Amino acid sequence: MALGEREAAAYAEDGGFELLPLTQVFVLDADGGPAHGSEVFSLLHRTDMAPESYLDQFDRDGSTEQP
Repeated sequence: MALGEREAAAYAEDGGFELLPLTQVFVLDADGGPAHGSEVFSLLHRTDMAPESYLDQFDRDGSTEQP
């Protein structure tokens, strides 16, 4: 997870994005899953909302569900 967070910070800086304090982690396989450094997905949003407003509306209250 730490590796992914470091890579996300570098990616955001290179692309001119702001990295928000939200990390999602999924266990894909209890027997090992992807190899070290494998990227499963990246998600970028472009919005006019302030960062805190975005997090409050979409991610902080626990109501966001992703199948």
